[in-house]
Amino acid sequence: TYFNCVTFDAEGTAYTAGVNGGIYCWDMQGQLEKVLKAHSGEVCTLTAENGKLISGGKDDKIAIYKAAGGEYTLEKTLDFDSSYPKAIDYLNGKILVGLRNGSIFEINEETNNKKQLMGSHHEGEAWGLEVVPEDNVIMTIGDDNKVMVFDYLKKKFLRQGKISEKSEPKNKEKAKKVTASTLSVYPVNQ
Repeated sequence: TYFNCVTFDAEGTAYTAGVNGGIYCWDMQGQLEKVLKAHSGEVCTLTAENGKLISGGKDDKIAIYKAAGGEYTLEKTLDFDSSYPKAIDYLNGKILVGLRNGSIFEINEETNNKKQLMGSHHEGEAWGLEVVPEDNVIMTIGDDNKVMVFDYLKKKFLRQGKISEKSEPKNKEKAKKVTASTLSVYPVNQ
């Protein structure tokens, strides 16, 4: 398989993961100990911290294993509906996850509560930015057909919404007039 990521744990075990969904566990002599079938799709990110092995894959899931003394037990998997994990970190029971769509989540490992720290436009360009000082918010709009709202004082993502439910317009000129290409009074798509 082609490998996408690598990490090491405190015991000296190396882990590699790749396109076949497997996590390969290597001892300190470079010998393959075990292969964990962690994901049904490509594994994109991997970390090993505090006796945990955490991976993220293109199946839009995170897999959390207990990893100690060469023994591996799958503790749980967590789903993401919107995109797949591209970066993971772990500290003090919190998992920080960066998704392909530009969103960043903090997950409480004990409760599985996901808190979105940041949202992002991820398809095409961001076309509009509006500052609303009386509400302390910034609104952005882009080619991905989304309006996103951020609180700039609290430095916090608040919410997002779609402009149109249509995914692929048949008439692209008409679509320019009804999708998120501008917040201004000027003509669309300048």
